[in-house]
Amino acid sequence: MNLAVIKQHLEDRMYLLSVVLLIGLTLVILVLSAINIQVGELRVPIRYSAFDEKNYTLDQWYYLLSFPLFAVVVAGFHTALSFKLYEIKGRLFALTATYLGSIVLVFALVVFLSIYRVVSIS
Repeated sequence: MNLAVIKQHLEDRMYLLSVVLLIGLTLVILVLSAINIQVGELRVPIRYSAFDEKNYTLDQWYYLLSFPLFAVVVAGFHTALSFKLYEIKGRLFALTATYLGSIVLVFALVVFLSIYRVVSIS
């Protein structure tokens, strides 16, 4: 990878904005996770099941750390994928990859907030 390719990526404002959006959503998920995940001995509900007598499964608090890890992996993968797609296929494919990653993170944010709300009740 040479400096000309990196310079081309940085000069494309729309591409740069899409990457900043993706990273910004990741940071929002990380901050909300840091605020909502409480360290302690309390077991938290993590999974719903119609077959369990209590309708949910309990696990330790550190299970919740998988949610911000998921956000970091999605953002890293989509950023790297879009960077490579920009070189091979062009701007449109790179923008599509970053916007799809942003959509995944928006859905993840809604799910994570719902889970954190349930955990805070228990």
